Formats: sequence, C-alpha cells, structure tokens
Amino acid sequence: MDCWQLCTLAPSLILPMRPDEAVGLLIQDVDFDHQELLFGVNLGDVNFTKKKVSFRLPFPDELRPILITAIGDRGGGPLLRSRRVFDTDAQGVASLEELKTLFDERLLAAKSGVVQTDHARKLHFRRLLRELGGASEDAMNWEFKSLLAAAGISNGATLYTLRSSVTTSMSTGAKLAHLELTYLTSHSTKDILNRYTSLDVHGEMRRYFDHIRPLL
Repeated sequence: MDCWQLCTLAPSLILPMRPDEAVGLLIQDVDFDHQELLFGVNLGDVNFTKKKVSFRLPFPDELRPILITAIGDRGGGPLLRSRRVFDTDAQGVASLEELKTLFDERLLAAKSGVVQTDHARKLHFRRLLRELGGASEDAMNWEFKSLLAAAGISNGATLYTLRSSVTTSMSTGAKLAHLELTYLTSHSTKDILNRYTSLDVHGEMRRYFDHIRPLL
C-alpha cells in the first residue's frame, strides 16, 4: 500500500465497517481520548448508518498514527479523502459547525420537493462530503480490488466481503460475546436499547485485537 491506500483502506482491514459507514466518517468522529470511532453521533440526522443506530467502535493503538495522518492539519470535513485531494493536502472546512452551515445552505438552495425524505437528505450530505474531497465507495472498492490483484488474489472479494471476513474473525476467531458483537457490527440491539454503557466493548475488542496481532 502507498500512504493514501494505507490511510483509506487500513481501517476497513481491521474494523467491521460497512463501506457506506467508512466514507461517512468525519474528522470529529475520531475520539482519540477514548480511542473510538463514532458512527451516527455527529450530524446523525443526515449522516446515519444503514440500520439508523449510533455506536462507538474502539480502534487499536496501531491505527492511531494512520488516523492522525489521514486527518493531517484539517479542522473538519470527511476523515477519508480522495487520492487527488489527499495528495494536494487541501484543507476543506475548518470545523463541524462550518460543515453543518454549508449543508444547511445547500438545503435552502435546493429546489422545492427535491429533499423530502431522510434518505434524500443523507444523499445530499454525502454528495457534499465528496465535493469537499471525501473518498467514494467506488474508488475505495476499486483500490481494494487492485491491491488484491497485485497480491495475486482473484476471488472477487470486495470491501463488503472484507467486512464479512472481519466479522467472522471477531466471532469465530476471537469469540466475542454475542451482544457486544451485535453492537460493534452496527446492528440494532433493542433488548438493551443500544446503550453503550451496558457493554464491555473495549474489553471484547481487546480480545479481537489480540487475535489479529500479526495483522496489526
């Protein structure tokens, strides 16, 4: 991997993220103090996950320098950037508040009747992230397939099947507890009302990180 591929694809090699969740990550979604990635938390009304749940996903120490490099000197905007923008080190927006203001202005300028559903709002928000230099799912998948080809692997794997492999490693390899695994893979956990404080996700993820130590 080159630097851009490492910053853009390495998180998906380690964590059970859907590609749609990965490209929606914002700089403010990286909580270095608690060593977590936040999904559906910041601007959750327009940047929600597939299952419309919010969750926090712990990441290992080894991912910290990669995330720091992915952010660079920027104050806000998409965490993962396109190769072109990454190479030019464009700054984007200065903060989460500025990003929200830009999106609000876009909604006000939209034609009547164009944005009437939550899904339409999300599509407009993701389009704004790409215009600000954010990575696209298609570009990430193409790069992943090219890396597999370079490694002599031609089994038709995609980022979606990579998520499946990571989940399998967490489940059958590291043997994570069922409830924590359900939470960490962004599925609805109605029986505990999706309350993060009810789960030992850091403890369970440490078991998984120990299991994949050679990869890390």
